[in-house]
Amino acid sequence: MAGIRTPDLQEKTTLDDFIGNKDSGAGSETVRVSAAAAAAQLRTLIQFNSAVVAVITKTLSAPPGGEAIGDRYIVKPTGTGAFAGKDNNVAEKTADGWSFVAPSSGYRAFLIDEKADYFWDATASKWTVIDTAAFLFATVAEMNGVTGAPANLEAHVVSDVIGKTASRARASNVATIVMQAAHSLTTGQKINVRGLSIAGYDANQVTVTVTNPTTYTYPSTGANELTTPDTAGQADRNGAYASNGSGGWVWKGDIDVTALNVKINILSASVDALSSSVTALSASVTSLVATAGATAADKQLLDSMPPGAIGMWPFDRIQSEPVAHIPNILNRTPPPAGILTPASRMFSSALFYKYLATATDDALTDPYGGTEASYLNISAGGFIERNPAITLPAGTYTLALSCIRNDATDQQFCLTKDGAVTKSSPFTVSNTWLNTIGTRPAYTFTIASSTSLALGICAIDGSTPAKIGALSFDLFRGAADLGPSRPCDHLILSTLNSVTAYAAGELALAGKYGIIQRPTAITPATWTIQALIKLPGAIINGSNPILTKAQSYAAFTVDQINAGLPRWVDGTVAIDRAYAANPYSGIYQYDNFVDMVGRGYHLLTVKYDGTTREIWVDDFMLFHDEWAFTTPSLRDFGFNCTALNSGMSTGNWSYSGALAFWDRALSQAEIEKSFWVQKYHALVNGQMLDQTVDRVMVVNGDSISGGNGATTWPFLYASHDNPAVWGSVWSFFGSQFNHAVTRSVQINKGIPTNRAGRKFIYVIPIGTNVDPAYPDAPTFVAALKAHCVAQRALGWIPVICTLLPGDGLTAFNVIRNAVNTDMRTNTAAYGNAVLIDFAADLQMGPDNSRTLYPTLWADAVHPSNAGYVIMEGIARPVLNGI
Repeated sequence: MAGIRTPDLQEKTTLDDFIGNKDSGAGSETVRVSAAAAAAQLRTLIQFNSAVVAVITKTLSAPPGGEAIGDRYIVKPTGTGAFAGKDNNVAEKTADGWSFVAPSSGYRAFLIDEKADYFWDATASKWTVIDTAAFLFATVAEMNGVTGAPANLEAHVVSDVIGKTASRARASNVATIVMQAAHSLTTGQKINVRGLSIAGYDANQVTVTVTNPTTYTYPSTGANELTTPDTAGQADRNGAYASNGSGGWVWKGDIDVTALNVKINILSASVDALSSSVTALSASVTSLVATAGATAADKQLLDSMPPGAIGMWPFDRIQSEPVAHIPNILNRTPPPAGILTPASRMFSSALFYKYLATATDDALTDPYGGTEASYLNISAGGFIERNPAITLPAGTYTLALSCIRNDATDQQFCLTKDGAVTKSSPFTVSNTWLNTIGTRPAYTFTIASSTSLALGICAIDGSTPAKIGALSFDLFRGAADLGPSRPCDHLILSTLNSVTAYAAGELALAGKYGIIQRPTAITPATWTIQALIKLPGAIINGSNPILTKAQSYAAFTVDQINAGLPRWVDGTVAIDRAYAANPYSGIYQYDNFVDMVGRGYHLLTVKYDGTTREIWVDDFMLFHDEWAFTTPSLRDFGFNCTALNSGMSTGNWSYSGALAFWDRALSQAEIEKSFWVQKYHALVNGQMLDQTVDRVMVVNGDSISGGNGATTWPFLYASHDNPAVWGSVWSFFGSQFNHAVTRSVQINKGIPTNRAGRKFIYVIPIGTNVDPAYPDAPTFVAALKAHCVAQRALGWIPVICTLLPGDGLTAFNVIRNAVNTDMRTNTAAYGNAVLIDFAADLQMGPDNSRTLYPTLWADAVHPSNAGYVIMEGIARPVLNGI
């Protein structure tokens, strides 16, 4: 780049010169800037001058403590401690402490906590929000989460719908509205009422008085009217708001849809321009990395992800030549020159079909001193060919193979383009590796039109077998062997030269797969894998990982999708229903219900910390259990497919953002940080994360709520959730209340710090397992109340459920009737809990229900399928109303 010096960060004198370290000449040396601090300053300056630098917050005057390397903050005046004298600077945590960059006019920063762009106003000497378009929010709660906006900045709330009306009435200029479901309003809140079938009821920002969970009143001038059915109306908080400059927002009026569309078009144009800038920045950074020998941490120039990743594959970096691939930005090794994948070590896998032949990988010493060569034993008349066949356009191609004999005598074989129908001349191989251009077997052929070909290795005839060692099986365009391919750590796609699957920031891989081959093996005791994914249509296969070990399905399995649900699958058995050594310990999750089909992009993070494994959707934990893996040796990964040696099956996912792999377990803060980075990365490439699901529900109970899997009431509710909900069931046979409390410690780890208007619902249904610690109704009620209050304080909406009877359990039924009475009359004491009153049902509620209605019960305590249908019908309107 003209006029810009690129320092060699490995050369001390060059770096000293570049950052201005100079000897004073007076027998002492000036304070020196460390290499880590200089690299941090360089990173920040490059981002400032090319696009936008990501900053966590500008609300701190001193370091928060516990920050990770790469975290950035804008120092709030007046700085103290390590931030002293650095007001308004961008501070970045480095390995040596803190690096600071003073802003210049026009510098831009994206504030992650505010989800807003700021620029440095040199005239006013302050960071100022960029008011190029109105903020767009789903709910008022999400809008209220953004503070510090300057006065009169406009915001539009577009989907904060409270619910639909069921009936209307008016008396003495007071309207009474009954909703179709529970409304979650509290007295004193302001809402909009609109769309009722008769004029005079509509009102903006009226203050309501709540009379019961489905009914509220508000001032409304007009004639008296008896209760009249009316399902046409809607209550919401949508509209245009403006910031008051003091951290709050005030109502302006209904949204001007025409003006909003204009602003959206302007924003879209800005995003397109920003996308071009990011592309240019990526090219500049790639050049800098190549010349400066940057480490993994320096790759934060691209994406500000948590440091220490050993692989990061941004999908917008897709390359078409020589083979379609996603570069690993942490590895500058060139991709293979051939147009096949993989390079080596995969002959025994499902990628090769064997007829009268066998293949054993990692069986022989290779020419590089390792043991990566495969043993091919081809019987007379047999062959080994690529599977499935590959369609090539018209042209000339060359097949080549690195090989050695694996027998006491020289061996002969042929290369074939069509499963031994058309063969090369026989090649003879001795006990010396043929692994260089000009020495290894090569077969050139020409096809006149697009043809499906079964490329392979075959016996020379029907009477001569071949026993050979094989390494690199390559296909090149043209009439020359370009040399043996080697593992390169890039994501090689199965689409050969085609990149048509990538468009508008999205890589569509329905029925396709990729291979990542590392040059050397790694043995991580812990790991984290992350990708931004979407399931656009019907599931192709029952279970599917994002990334798995290619050679062995069970040794390293992160099979995250099973029947459309984020689960962890081991081998061919879904272990989300297995249990740890002590299931009552609470370190356990039974199952979950999250149908991701058609729900748009979500960030899926899978982590293993050595004792537990977790799956996170966006920034909250959905799956957690205890599990111990044998430390795997990892070289080859299958992407968007199951293990290749087990009979590969591919998924139906689309991808945006980046695939990332760490050989450590990320913290919750790092997962939340990467969520916002991936979201931003996808946005500038034309994709947005799905925000239609703003409810998360956890059911923490015993076998009554989890014992029968898909027929249990929480799973039945999954088909009737409206609005949609991410749900998981942390329940197990025999669980008592104290087990549920213990489990809540793990459950609570998954609730994000920035809830952004989303609702987190905590359902705690109690069964018939009497806890010895709470032998009577008063002690149990007190403990349950304390637990619900604590959960409410953490951000959950507690939901309590009245207890169903136990057949013949007289002592329990006495306790449960007293507990149920307290729940019904005193929900406020349970952390303002929502009540699901199962026991009020006339069939299932009586103590002798099993005698009266035996078809509703599977045994003395567990409902039958028919009983669960009734329970779901009771729970549905309550849960949908939250």
